[in-house]
Amino acid sequence: MFLVASNLNPNDQIYPGNDNEKINETITRTYPSGTRQVNLENVTMYYDVSQEELSGFNITGPIQQTNSQVTYWDKQLGSLVEMSYKMATRSEQINADISINIALVESNVYTVPEYPSTIMVIALITLMASTIAVIKLRFRFPKTIPF
Repeated sequence: MFLVASNLNPNDQIYPGNDNEKINETITRTYPSGTRQVNLENVTMYYDVSQEELSGFNITGPIQQTNSQVTYWDKQLGSLVEMSYKMATRSEQINADISINIALVESNVYTVPEYPSTIMVIALITLMASTIAVIKLRFRFPKTIPF
């Protein structure tokens, strides 16, 4: 679930041999590291819990459950960047909701560091000055500097 194939497109199988798991669409989402093209899978399942499954829990009557999961994978890398899961259980005796959210909070995959131009100019001048100094020393004292 954390990794899928990279560069999947809508209607592509997420896992080989499983026709039920397909990419619904490709969209752009914004994360702390910037915008990304992501593949989205949205699945919702409804089912009734049988009385047999409830035996031993002191629950009588039918229970309906709804499970929904929305998953986003980075399109280029295939890595999980966001997922939400919700389960709602309803009956005459129970009303329960469970949810889990996973989200990318930090990444440097697509972020190119940005430095203020003054720092870049100072770094460039320092590099040039030290290179010129070494060249001058090399010609001034050719036998004392071993390189």
